[in-house]
Amino acid sequence: PGSHPRAAAPCTCSHATGKGPLPAGANPWAEAISFKKYAKSKQNEYYTNKEAVAIIDSRTDQPGWSALLGLCYYTGLRPSEAVAVRFEDFTKNGSWHLNVNRAFVAGVIAAPKTEERTATLVVLAPLAKLLMAWHRKCGFPNSGWLLPA
Repeated sequence: PGSHPRAAAPCTCSHATGKGPLPAGANPWAEAISFKKYAKSKQNEYYTNKEAVAIIDSRTDQPGWSALLGLCYYTGLRPSEAVAVRFEDFTKNGSWHLNVNRAFVAGVIAAPKTEERTATLVVLAPLAKLLMAWHRKCGFPNSGWLLPA
């Protein structure tokens, strides 16, 4: 059973491109075509600043949700990155900064999806206000998960 998939792949790629065998080192999927017609993707819709702030403000009675929504909106973190933030990821050097270096996906803590996602971000004043409210509600911890499960 081990060699059959390896033998089938080049034939599949040759058929998909319609150009016969591919040269060594070529990307077999670069010119692959589908016989199925797919609908064109819709353009992503985005919240306006006013809408996003209204959504965050609607959760002020639940500071954990406000902190999560604020992290995603004000920093551009993916939800998987936001839920992996720890209190010790914040540093103060004149202003507050957040060191992004992990994500939580499918129950596993790992590096962010791409290397570019590992970064140090400035914590803007509106986000700092949300995070301080959450920090206060949590009892002012210095370490641990910002948003425990």
